[in-house]
Amino acid sequence: MTATIVIPVEARNPGAYLAACGVVEIVGAFDPGSVSSWRRQAVTFRAASLFASACIVQTDVSETELTAAIHDGLAQHERWEARMLDGRRASLGTIGKDEPLASVSVTIRLSERTEEFAIDHWYHRLARTDDPRLKDRLADGKSAWKFWGGRMAVQKTLLGEARKPGLISSLAVHAGHSVMGVADLVSLECRTGSSFNFDAAARRGALDRGIAANEAKRATGDVAAARPALELLAAIGLSAFFPPRRLGGFRESGPHGTAGFDGERLRYCAWGAEAPLPLARLLARGINVPGAPVLDRFEARRASGGGKNYRFEYARGTGSAPDVSTEIEVEEEEDDAGAEAG
Repeated sequence: MTATIVIPVEARNPGAYLAACGVVEIVGAFDPGSVSSWRRQAVTFRAASLFASACIVQTDVSETELTAAIHDGLAQHERWEARMLDGRRASLGTIGKDEPLASVSVTIRLSERTEEFAIDHWYHRLARTDDPRLKDRLADGKSAWKFWGGRMAVQKTLLGEARKPGLISSLAVHAGHSVMGVADLVSLECRTGSSFNFDAAARRGALDRGIAANEAKRATGDVAAARPALELLAAIGLSAFFPPRRLGGFRESGPHGTAGFDGERLRYCAWGAEAPLPLARLLARGINVPGAPVLDRFEARRASGGGKNYRFEYARGTGSAPDVSTEIEVEEEEDDAGAEAG
């Protein structure tokens, strides 16, 4: 490996953790030989030196080129595409703001290659044509990952409206500014009118502000500080690691299940072994992989952010939590139990 990318993030912050997973997903797509792990070590960030948790990615991809490619992809709305429930695809900017979508995706270009990364975390089930009530359920926003009141409007969250920038448009304001590395990109703070609410460090609720929502809107123009790259990378990491709904997963456990999120609590792990992308996905979900130790286990609670909005709280450690069995292991145990009963 020619490069070591250090992403110093607080693993107890679910949004920061998921953003690191998003970076691991992107690096793994361009460099299948890359490996990642989590450590607690001394890290240097800008002018400060501190002891913190960090995601370590070893790869042949240059960090400078990777950072520029991620920023350019996330900040350009032309790179974003929507997929409707009937399978049609169109530029995200041409879709009505209330149109229910199966997924959105962003294209990232690095050197001469392009890769597409999907964001489809907000639905419980795979969009199937043989489900006559699916469109009604999606239109109603029935999802464990729905962190805000009203209907799901991912278009508004990404693109914004009027004078309230979305995650993509707020990040585009910083196009051309110097972003030295992945850590700088993840920590980049902008003012936005909407967010996925994954970042536990962002305090948008009335209780956090200490003033009423209407008063806050008048004072700030209904915008608040957020880290748009972190939120977008977290959405990519969530869709890829916990898990990809497009693969049709529905079980609580297993490599294609709901990965430990029951609508109230997210259970996730920081892995200590140097793992390639497919193995990292399993370790993040708490799957027991012989010879690949898990460093820390966490449980983050979804809490009220004021009104009908929600956000993640900082996670607590659950180091004594048992490993999660894979679906194959569960089936083998059931077969063994049936054989003993027979």
